[in-house]
Amino acid sequence: MIQKAAGLGKEDDPLTFGHLWNAGGEKFPPYWLTIPKGVKKRAIDLQMFSTNLAHGRPYVFPLAEPETGESRFKGHERFYFTEAEMGQYFPPEVVKWMVDHSPTTIERKKRKESLARGEEAEEKTLSVEDGTDMLELPEPEHFPVLLATRMSLAFPFLISAIPLYALDPDLSQGKRKFHRCWFSDGGISSNFPIHLFDGLAPIWPTFGIHLEPAIDGQKKLFYLPPIYDEGYAESWSLFAEKPEPVGRLGGFISAIVNAMQNWNDNTVRLMPGFRDRVARVRLKEGEGGMNLDMKPGIIDTLAERGKAAAEELIQRYAIPSPEGEEALGWDEHRFVRFNNLLVMMKARAPGIVDAISNNCKYATSMEDLFEKFSCATDESGKLTPPPGYEEPMTPNEKDAYKTLVAALNALAEVMLKIDNNIPFKPIPKPNPELRVRPPL
Repeated sequence: MIQKAAGLGKEDDPLTFGHLWNAGGEKFPPYWLTIPKGVKKRAIDLQMFSTNLAHGRPYVFPLAEPETGESRFKGHERFYFTEAEMGQYFPPEVVKWMVDHSPTTIERKKRKESLARGEEAEEKTLSVEDGTDMLELPEPEHFPVLLATRMSLAFPFLISAIPLYALDPDLSQGKRKFHRCWFSDGGISSNFPIHLFDGLAPIWPTFGIHLEPAIDGQKKLFYLPPIYDEGYAESWSLFAEKPEPVGRLGGFISAIVNAMQNWNDNTVRLMPGFRDRVARVRLKEGEGGMNLDMKPGIIDTLAERGKAAAEELIQRYAIPSPEGEEALGWDEHRFVRFNNLLVMMKARAPGIVDAISNNCKYATSMEDLFEKFSCATDESGKLTPPPGYEEPMTPNEKDAYKTLVAALNALAEVMLKIDNNIPFKPIPKPNPELRVRPPL
């Protein structure tokens, strides 16, 4: 089905993320889009969550581009597979592609060519205890979409998890060994990752369709908040109202799992600038979820409901106004998101002022920190790199730090005075919060 959707046949090479990135050819990027230096262009930027049960956290596939150079700061997102195991889960054509495009295979090929030329070449075979050869996953550009899809939808007890392997980086070089990592359903850790493609102030909209149980009295079986004032009411799991004790107990357990799994998604979905772009499709008893034996008529009805929700999003965000301006929903969305940004920054401004001023009560001032780390030396008097640096800090870098601190301090001071000087009074509900968090 994936091959067919891409206009490919089963006999063709499998669809890869690189095919999607380069789908626009010379037409991408368009003239109005500036891609930052060092960022790889992606005409279609597909990303999928999968949960690594061994590490107890989600991973986004394709993984980040492999790091090059001799930096001592190396990422640990390197996974390996065996050809025999992959053959249990994927068609032969896909497994062959994975083997042929594994960096391990490419390295071995280079070694053979070097030996054929009479050159010395180091053997870098990786193996588990039973001697089975390990192959590193293909780099992101050559990563099959089918592989990421299968890892993302490995629903527990229904669709088997996918085994990959990783080395333990905490062990010394001679003692490292491979540990098996089972990759299961991405929804275990992030069931509604609408934040994946978001910016603090977006240049295009991202949409979501959320499936939720219908409740008596709800007339519309899909819902997109028509105005800013609506849409931040909570979703409900009414397990306590089921007539049978067994139903209440099962609902109670299900609600616990749902809260553990979806609390973050459920909270984000109600935020201003999020709820207005999430169409909520409501499911009746026997529809969706674990109802795996739905009849074709029910599936068709659900599809029509989703189509109606999509048409509502298109009408709101993609149809220009009669005056030829941008669609009203898109203009409102960007206005709300910008206000969110200001509200979050304003809430953080006092902490920024206290932390980066030269009068910080409980810590070394930033200016003294720059001086300290730019002049740090080892026992022989040689300059040493600051934490996170490859090389010692240069005078230009130190001056750049000072410029940035001055600009941040000026902005924070303005934010603190904003109530008195600017009529800035948006009231976002729920209130957004700016946080430092991992890139997932």
